[in-house]
Amino acid sequence: MAIKIKSGKVIVYAPEHICEQWLYSWVNSKSDWIASKLAQGVEHTKNRPLTTNKIAIFGDKFTIIKQAQALSFIDFDKKTLNLDERKDSWGELLKLLEMTLSDYLDMAIAKYQPDINAQFDTLKIRLYKSRWGSFSSKGVIAFNTLLVGAPKWVIEYVVVHELCHYHVMAHNSSFWSLVNIHYGEKYQDARKYLREHGRALMIEN
Repeated sequence: MAIKIKSGKVIVYAPEHICEQWLYSWVNSKSDWIASKLAQGVEHTKNRPLTTNKIAIFGDKFTIIKQAQALSFIDFDKKTLNLDERKDSWGELLKLLEMTLSDYLDMAIAKYQPDINAQFDTLKIRLYKSRWGSFSSKGVIAFNTLLVGAPKWVIEYVVVHELCHYHVMAHNSSFWSLVNIHYGEKYQDARKYLREHGRALMIEN
């Protein structure tokens, strides 16, 4: 069996007498991959926050202010991200985003980890081009720094998603059942959000 993306269309190759219900489930398990491949064939305007002075944090739009100041910081009341213009703006921006996401991840992991009963040795936050998170068999759980641009309920879905990989590494029916148990049916909405808005969260210098 195989799935090919051609001219913006999804083509599935399968044996003639295969069970349609099983085939539908299999194709559905590949939906994230299909969405990413479809997105690659679409022209997107590159998101450069240091040029537009706008960036998303927890689903809200923040204004970037660059000026000489003692330190860089985020003002959540005024919805501003303040950068010390005397320093490397891109480096300062990524540092603030990583710190902000790290604080929220600590809370979200503490919220879901006990019930999921997932264990990991190392937490990493870094830039990825095509993934929001990962969980390795070596006990490393990782998240994309730019996930901080998504609403908190979406971030929590990604946390649950990765923690559930402790028990099931594949994206099969058992895995999605586990996600549904610990996050709820709204996980479908979170996946849809990332498919539809994920490209806008990806930023460049």
